[in-house]
Amino acid sequence: MPIEGLIEAHRTSRRFKGADRENFPVASLLLPAKVRPHVMAFYAFARAADEIADAPHRKPDLKHSQLDAMALQLKTGAADPYSQAFALWQSLEATRVTPRHAEDLLAAFAWDVDHPRTPTWTALMAYCALSAAPVGRYLIDLMGGIDGEDYQPSDALCAALQVLNHVQDIKEDFLNLERVYLPQDWLLAERVRDEDLHGETCSPALRRVIDRMLDGVDTLLVQARPMVHSIHSRALALEAAGILSIAQSLSSALRRQDPLAGRVQLSKPHMAMRFVLGAVAGVFAGAPHKATGSSFYWALRLMPSERREAMFRIYAFCREVDDIADGPLDVAIKRVRLDQWRSGVESLYNAQEPDECVLGLKAVVETYHLDKADFLDVIDGMQSDAHDSVRIADEAAFDVYLDRVASAVGRLSNKVFTINGPAAESLAHHLGRALQITNILRDLYEDAERNRLYLPLSVLRAQGIYPDQPDAVLAHERLPDVLNPLAAQAQDHYDQARVALLHLDRSKTRPARIMLGVYERMLRHLQRRGLARADVKVSLGRFEKIGLVLRYGLFE
Repeated sequence: MPIEGLIEAHRTSRRFKGADRENFPVASLLLPAKVRPHVMAFYAFARAADEIADAPHRKPDLKHSQLDAMALQLKTGAADPYSQAFALWQSLEATRVTPRHAEDLLAAFAWDVDHPRTPTWTALMAYCALSAAPVGRYLIDLMGGIDGEDYQPSDALCAALQVLNHVQDIKEDFLNLERVYLPQDWLLAERVRDEDLHGETCSPALRRVIDRMLDGVDTLLVQARPMVHSIHSRALALEAAGILSIAQSLSSALRRQDPLAGRVQLSKPHMAMRFVLGAVAGVFAGAPHKATGSSFYWALRLMPSERREAMFRIYAFCREVDDIADGPLDVAIKRVRLDQWRSGVESLYNAQEPDECVLGLKAVVETYHLDKADFLDVIDGMQSDAHDSVRIADEAAFDVYLDRVASAVGRLSNKVFTINGPAAESLAHHLGRALQITNILRDLYEDAERNRLYLPLSVLRAQGIYPDQPDAVLAHERLPDVLNPLAAQAQDHYDQARVALLHLDRSKTRPARIMLGVYERMLRHLQRRGLARADVKVSLGRFEKIGLVLRYGLFE
């Protein structure tokens, strides 16, 4: 979630002492410009209320009356006495975001006034539900919502940030505010005394309580992970993933270091590194869709949410029919199931009610005017794979296969990317073929185990390789003479796809550029290893993928 709000979410006690003390960078450039004034209005409101609750010499009754005055301004829109409350009222009126989140924050600050001690972990989590969770919920509501309106992962992240701050500021909270956010029952069980809370170093008993707190933080961070893939705003997803990464690093630092000996915090360069790596890795890995782990999913995460969801539905269709072809079912049953999908696609383009299996595609087909022929081409390609053995007769048949299983998907994608014309057609043609050839070269030995051989028999025989059993072909000494030209063919397709991209809108073709960069790098790794070798598996490392996504998705 955006950084400005997260600062408030994780900083309840003495939150705003200066930018040098913040756990997260302020004013992230990932925020859309039109949203920043509203976020800053919420930030300023929370800061003003926090300063009331934390005023050291102000009587509790006065604090409550001032917080009540801010709450009343949120309801009435009065300009006085607090300009921050009036500014937030104006913002909420403009954005139509509920005032409930700001009201919950005020309830948390009122709780601070009356409760210097926290009895249990459960009570601490209830407090975080008022002091931290509303910030995440406000930002989600402001920036487009979340799947199923499930705020729980966001609540978990905000609570984790809140607890991390409490651990950082144990001594300061006790000495300056006479507040203790560590659960009182845990302190009593470990026989931690008040003197232990402001010592030069942590006592063993206090250290055990802190570690228990950090165990809770780590659990919350695990619970927070799904939010990266469920919030609708791409900027918000990037923010959440990056901040999750920083929080994990800070939790580890607090386990290694003593928060009483000196404030434990991450350096600005370290935070920046964790934020960037976490943002990219978190968004592009571990998706809940069937695209999990695939480069295709990585590429699609940079699309606007509506088009991204459309691509996921197309991808889900492709995976469903591919799973039929690759599954253990009898060939006859595979044929029946693929025919059911073929019938389903036909129903999308007829006046009849669409078959149940393709209902998820109906809105996508209507919105983006997808061609029926491309869906049927994909099914025909899967039909080729649905046999007990796969052989490709010649180069013409090989090109038809590539077109069906790969370039047809590119043509469907172009419609969702909203690109068209000769350059778009060229992109689908060349990039689809390049990606599929790279896959074939990468998976030669896995395919052989399934009695699949995608190298054209006519090409094999031209090089003196006459057996058509995969094991015998892959063991043949002339195999490099077939694979090297095939890799060169793939590279030529990559080059032609890159030329096509020069004539297309960069903002609309980020997924294609990422796919090109990732798979072209895979091809180069295969060539360096030796195309005919099977003893060394080739894959791209996590940080290599992150670098490629940054390069092709954000910077090139």
